[in-house]
Amino acid sequence: MTSAQRARLRDVRVREVRRGAGQRSGDGRLRRHGGARDRPALLNRLARALFENKVTINSAHITNYGERAVDTFYVTDLIGHKIQSPERLKALDSALLHAASDQFVATAA
Repeated sequence: MTSAQRARLRDVRVREVRRGAGQRSGDGRLRRHGGARDRPALLNRLARALFENKVTINSAHITNYGERAVDTFYVTDLIGHKIQSPERLKALDSALLHAASDQFVATAA
């Protein structure tokens, strides 16, 4: 990996947005907030990563600040329950980071 690729990867972030002490919105939806360099198909990549991790997007807030995209997703599992498994949360964050990076390669479903 070149230094330019490492710099771009450092520029990608996915994190929990905390309101009060919890990681979930008041109605039990999990919030994931990410920022990355905006480019064509970024939102599609993020949505696909969420789809492949079997979550439902209840709400999405998409914002651009110049060439930066800052996206917040409110998600639940497929039947509307909270996502509580630490392993599943880690896998979800990893998929979102990969989708937002420049190394993303689409796979056939």
